[in-house]
Amino acid sequence: MKWADIVSSGKTYPMSHLHPFTVGVQVGSRQIDLHVTFGWHVFTDDKGNGSPIRHGQETRYFCANRHSDSHQAIHFIQNGMADAYVRCYITKKSGQMFFVFDLNPYAMFFTFQKPSDTVNELNCKLVSAYTVSPWGHSGLPTWGKLQKLGFVLHKRERGEAIAVK
Repeated sequence: MKWADIVSSGKTYPMSHLHPFTVGVQVGSRQIDLHVTFGWHVFTDDKGNGSPIRHGQETRYFCANRHSDSHQAIHFIQNGMADAYVRCYITKKSGQMFFVFDLNPYAMFFTFQKPSDTVNELNCKLVSAYTVSPWGHSGLPTWGKLQKLGFVLHKRERGEAIAVK
């Protein structure tokens, strides 16, 4: 999804950096093309401080801090993502997700799905990302084995699930 620019509190926030793109990630001896998209939790929250934005049946609020911080997610995805560490966990709504905290205190939550009939390709969605306050660390996923993201990409590209524990 291409997000339109957002006007909040009289200021226009460009959203072009959160448009879908494809990036090649080196995993072992091969390159996997990640088709990257961004969920709206990357630039909204539920605190009610920004302009309300409705998506489907849900209303959230534009968050200037999340929008500003989202630039570091782009840099992370385009530079050395396979060397990061992730924790796999399961959510009721999204199924298998991957939590990355390599840019502490910036937390990122991804899904990786293999498109049908493809080789060396994955759909990568950054579902949510935000800077974590020191008091908020206890709410982050800490269970599950810490794994190299390159290993996860390799397994997901083959259509394999990642063990949660």
